[in-house]
Amino acid sequence: MWWSRAIGPIARLVLVMALPLVLAGCGFKPLYGELGRTGAAQADLSQIEIEPSRERTGQRLRQILVQNLTPAGEPTRPKYRLVIALSEAQDGVGLRTDYTITRVNYRLKGTFSLVDANTSALLFGGSVRGITAYNVGADQVATLTAEQDARERATQDLAEDLQTRLAVFFESRPKTH
Repeated sequence: MWWSRAIGPIARLVLVMALPLVLAGCGFKPLYGELGRTGAAQADLSQIEIEPSRERTGQRLRQILVQNLTPAGEPTRPKYRLVIALSEAQDGVGLRTDYTITRVNYRLKGTFSLVDANTSALLFGGSVRGITAYNVGADQVATLTAEQDARERATQDLAEDLQTRLAVFFESRPKTH
């Protein structure tokens, strides 16, 4: 690389050593806590009760969120309750000359509300999306498998996005001690 030839090894070492100081000076801090310690966001995330869903995709989303938000087990006396409403849509985007669909975009949208478990006051809400695509082939089993995989990938994406948004919400709230 050009910069490795332009500056000497001591200057490179100084630059590498200064990087953590620059990051610390700008207010950077890990969202989920430092290695070996749990951050404030993770402590709040573990106090969320996730409402059950009747749809299969909603059940899978809940399962992913429970694993990620409450790895030590669901809280017995949760501080927060998370309600999620899902909507799914599929659009054919690839067409052959005979107008048969060859590619489908699968979209999953989740509208969520985080409420205080004691007062039912709305604390945070919004929507998250997961978008994937799959090919439609002549083999129906392969197409069904591809559709299920697309649904799973969109659900994973939506869960990760929701977890990040909740963590940012908890980290940006004023702390009350």
